[in-house]
Amino acid sequence: MNRSWDFGDAASGALNFSNLEDPVHTYADAGTFSVSLITTNLTGCSDTAQKVITVKGAPPASFFSSPGCLNSATLFLADSLIINIGATATYHWDFGDGGTATSRNATHNYLAPGTYNVILTITDTAGCEGTITLPVTVNPPPTAHFSASADNCQGQAVAFTNQSTTVTGFITK
Repeated sequence: MNRSWDFGDAASGALNFSNLEDPVHTYADAGTFSVSLITTNLTGCSDTAQKVITVKGAPPASFFSSPGCLNSATLFLADSLIINIGATATYHWDFGDGGTATSRNATHNYLAPGTYNVILTITDTAGCEGTITLPVTVNPPPTAHFSASADNCQGQAVAFTNQSTTVTGFITK
């Protein structure tokens, strides 16, 4: 028996067709597609089946985070203005350093400074996945240090000098 599949996805070019018995086709775009199967037996008789299928779009994924500081919790928030929270079944965070989480909002402590690609993957109630990758920079903390005058007497002002340093940005407080 010969089979001829047309997946109704002209944008996929030559991949739009198959002669396999049970093919698989990946649709690059969401939408409605008319799929047809023509089967032909050894005597030359044929029949055609046609069905319209709907391919759902990937759910939008977005997040934002607090500033990343070494050995402090960095907060990650799924953007509820972009994500349809009611239609989201699961969340998966990959923090770029081997750490993961599965809650809608998460915190993570980084053990080394640097820039990490954080990936949020959400799965909606239909099983469709949406993913976003954003860089998060984790900075080392500043070094707090000061000096004071050596000879201090009761009732007199003591002079202090801030000698704090930072390797990134500037000290604000």
